[in-house]
Amino acid sequence: MVSGTLVAPGDKVLDTIGEYRMGKGLYEANRRIFATVAGYVNVYAFRDKSESLVQVIEVRRSEDQLDNELLPFNGAVVTAKVMAVGLR
Repeated sequence: MVSGTLVAPGDKVLDTIGEYRMGKGLYEANRRIFATVAGYVNVYAFRDKSESLVQVIEVRRSEDQLDNELLPFNGAVVTAKVMAVGLR
């Protein structure tokens, strides 16, 4: 799958994970990689502690990185203010 491709939840992103490391917005089923959210496929690389190049593939909700940081994700710490409490 080409970086920047628009996918929907459940769309197959890769046949196998291969040389990539799975990032956010993906899950593995039957050795295939699928999208969990609607968004754009993004591939980026970084060097780990052993200085080897690691390629990560993920699905972002937006092509703009700042838009992705504004939306909560699984495991995110969210601060809220309670405005009212009602009886059930």
